[in-house]
Parts: sequence; C-alpha cells; structure tokens
Amino acid sequence: MKLIFLRHGEAERKQPGMSDSQRRLTPAGRKECEKAARFLKEKQITADTVISSPLARARETSRTVMECAGWKCPLVFEDDLADQFSIVVLK
Repeated sequence: MKLIFLRHGEAERKQPGMSDSQRRLTPAGRKECEKAARFLKEKQITADTVISSPLARARETSRTVMECAGWKCPLVFEDDLADQFSIVVLK
C-alpha cells in the first residue's frame, strides 16, 4: 500500500465569528489544488480511496483534486484527520 499526503490549498483568513473549520479555499488555493491534480494525472498516479479531514478547506481540496485528476474512488471524511493531515490517498 502506498500513502500520499496532501496539504489543503491556501485558505481564507479567519473572519470574526467564523470557526477555523469553516475556512474555505481562496481562488489561489483552488488553483494550487488543480496544479497538484494535473501533476498526479501526468504521473499517472491513481487512488483507490481518498480520506479527508472534514474541515471545509480539506473537503474542497480533496474534491477538486479528485475531479481534476479524474479519480472515481471513494472519498471518506475522517474526524481524526482534522488536526493532523488534510488528505490521505490510498493506493
């Protein structure tokens, strides 16, 4: 089994009244995710499962990477990843 760890793309700054878990990707962060996905696709790296933190920015990152890389595998959200890693790809 191979593991690939991805960090979420650039996230928006925390605003008053906003919890850290609600911070979403910035436009630049989405572009970072698309760039990472293009690299993975170019290198013909595929995934059997993607496990993501439930934080908004990690959810967006995992979905963007999966879509852009053409991965049609299960996406699982794991609370224990919230304070550790954003996304783990199992291959």
